[in-house]
Amino acid sequence: MLLNISHSVVHGLDEAIKDIFPFAGQRHYCRHLFSNFKKYFPATNLRKYFWEAAKAYIKYMFDKEMNFLKANNNDSYDWLMHPNRPKHRWARHTFDKSIKVDMVTNNLAECFNCWISDEIDKPILTLLESIRLKSILIFFVSLEISLML
Repeated sequence: MLLNISHSVVHGLDEAIKDIFPFAGQRHYCRHLFSNFKKYFPATNLRKYFWEAAKAYIKYMFDKEMNFLKANNNDSYDWLMHPNRPKHRWARHTFDKSIKVDMVTNNLAECFNCWISDEIDKPILTLLESIRLKSILIFFVSLEISLML
């Protein structure tokens, strides 16, 4: 598996990706998962256990944090472990090792969306031209900086 698609949990998106990219892996952004989690379980002490479990590199640490979560609120544990939220999509320790990105958040996508936020409502060709020009500007500035060194 060389392709991995990270996305927020949207009804129907999993199936669409599976139909179009049958050999691609899928991950869910933990930030969106946590937003839904805290709607049902607003206790602030659960936040730490959720994030520690999601970011754990090894199963032992994941299980340890999930056991803390279960001890504090069994319903929150059951909600996270529900089959609709398979842990191989959000828990770092279960990610495919051949994919070299182990991010559980969507910071890159958030930065890109902020970068194009002024043009997002424009027609697609205008949006693409704006992205092209911004990219050229970044490369040009990087070249100028490298030439000064």
